[in-house]
Amino acid sequence: MTRKAGQRRQRPRLYKRPVTSPEVFDLVAQVMPVAAGAEPSDAHAWFDGRGRPRRIKVQYPNGWTVTVGIGVDGKVTTRSATLKLISTTVPASAQEQASA
Repeated sequence: MTRKAGQRRQRPRLYKRPVTSPEVFDLVAQVMPVAAGAEPSDAHAWFDGRGRPRRIKVQYPNGWTVTVGIGVDGKVTTRSATLKLISTTVPASAQEQASA
């Protein structure tokens, strides 16, 4: 069945807001202790239309990013951590150019 434009179901919208609450940082540290007590460099939370937190994303200066999904009942439903690796060595091609 095809729905008219006004009858189409829309996906619930989430609203992104910056986070500075120590309680949120403690929750993320309990769920994924990857930053060894470091202070986050960037943190955001997404809230649903009723103001309930649904997702939290915290980035740390050491390269870790932790994402926590929260269900309607307030329990953690998903979690993930990623590490962005940064090379500190000079590529071989740059070494050859420097010696020439």
